[in-house]
Amino acid sequence: MNKKLSQSTASYFPVIILFFGIIFLSSCAKINEWCQLQEGIYLAKAGNYKEAIPAFTKAIELDPKDGRAYWGRGIAYDFLGDYNQAIKDLNLAVELNPKDAGIYAARGNIYGKHGDYVQAIKDFNKALELNPKLIRAYWGRGAAHDFLGDYNQAIKDLSVAVELDPKNAGIYSARGVIYHRHGDNDQAIKDFNKALELNPKFATAYSGRGMVYDYLGDSDQAIRDFSKAIELNAKDAFAYRGRGIAYYQIMNYKQALQDFDKAIECKPGDEYNYLRSVIAAEYLSKETRTARLEQLSRHEKEYPSDAWVRSLSLYYLNRLSENQLLTMAKQGKDIKDVKGRLCEAYYYVGELKLFNKERKIALDYFTKTVSTGVDNFIEYKMAKAAIKSNKAGADSHH
Repeated sequence: MNKKLSQSTASYFPVIILFFGIIFLSSCAKINEWCQLQEGIYLAKAGNYKEAIPAFTKAIELDPKDGRAYWGRGIAYDFLGDYNQAIKDLNLAVELNPKDAGIYAARGNIYGKHGDYVQAIKDFNKALELNPKLIRAYWGRGAAHDFLGDYNQAIKDLSVAVELDPKNAGIYSARGVIYHRHGDNDQAIKDFNKALELNPKFATAYSGRGMVYDYLGDSDQAIRDFSKAIELNAKDAFAYRGRGIAYYQIMNYKQALQDFDKAIECKPGDEYNYLRSVIAAEYLSKETRTARLEQLSRHEKEYPSDAWVRSLSLYYLNRLSENQLLTMAKQGKDIKDVKGRLCEAYYYVGELKLFNKERKIALDYFTKTVSTGVDNFIEYKMAKAAIKSNKAGADSHH
């Protein structure tokens, strides 16, 4: 199911910072191993994960009992998308250093990023047992509790993290996301404001605050915040996506399309952005829409995807019928999942009906989208915007 987080699960968990203390070494072999380890750390911290892996591997070859090298390599593998190898390396790191709280927190972070929140919490609990003041363990555990629906424990953990490190802008930003997800938007904005007071160049906090303002219907302020985030981080796919949605809601479809295209460029694996680019293109021209459908088709062939998200794409590519799509939507794992799927399915069916000049049926589907009440979904907001634009006679589909 989509992300609807108002932020991606990966950005939602704290980034695990690699830091190992310098130790006095007594042999050339140990010096070489240390140099390889430091090279891997340097490369990983610079974002060069592919280059970091051989350095960590060489360090492991020189000293197979150094858990720090497995730790670093595991994190690098995770950033490259190799979840299984990442967990394998972190498991070895735990075996070699069973009293190191940081390794448990790192493994918990990876479990959380990939949706195994129960196992993540177990690792964060172990980390806190070993080090009750490990800030990132409270941070990560709070995020995991939130995804499991335990809002109170999530806020409690993030608040402890704030108490331990009151100057950490990232923690306020993370707590702001949780407040927003559970409807406390005033407190969310306060946390994002505090994050920006501590770090005026914190792009993630601008994106988070923009997300809240967009939810509250203040598209202009949302666009300003997302634009500032993009100014600070030109590769922020979340900010491009958020700004694109805000532009869509004020019927600036050309700018919305440009932002969705930039989101794709920054994060080519997010299939929803391909769908959104098709939707925005529908308001511009048949040629533009055809080009975006071809782009979606290429993506479908080149990238794997969640089965539900892929069904939405196949519907738009005319390889899945409307009835098949709606039937799949009703096969979610629970009531919440079904409502979310129906919110998305009704919206995308409505947009295709609108493109095919079936305006009344389209508006019915947009109304059904809103009636699901899943107001934290992007499709919910886009359906409301579509209703507004079409009732105002602004239907410019070609």
